[in-house]
Amino acid sequence: MTSELAPKRLELLKDAVPSMSRVLVLSYLIDPIAPLQVKTLEAAAPSLGVKLQIQEIRSGDDLPAAFDAAARESPEGLLVTAEGAPAETRAGKADSAAASRGHASPPRA
Repeated sequence: MTSELAPKRLELLKDAVPSMSRVLVLSYLIDPIAPLQVKTLEAAAPSLGVKLQIQEIRSGDDLPAAFDAAARESPEGLLVTAEGAPAETRAGKADSAAASRGHASPPRA
């Protein structure tokens, strides 16, 4: 995903959940486009009435701490900048998000 698409994804999320005011952004630091995506998201957030909570991750091992830290602010949405994240990290995100909400993990292929 290019950095120009990141704000559009945030806008679509806000359209889907108009009352949303806090969004967790998981940023996979090894992905070279991630800092640009975060920068464009930060620029777009105020006009959408959304506060971003950026959590930087390097591997799937960072996900539990990222979700624990995010839970204190009760985000109402989730965006991920990681296009290059390894498959185990992407799978771990789904598991961690579901667990933090007390839900079963979604099925994966």
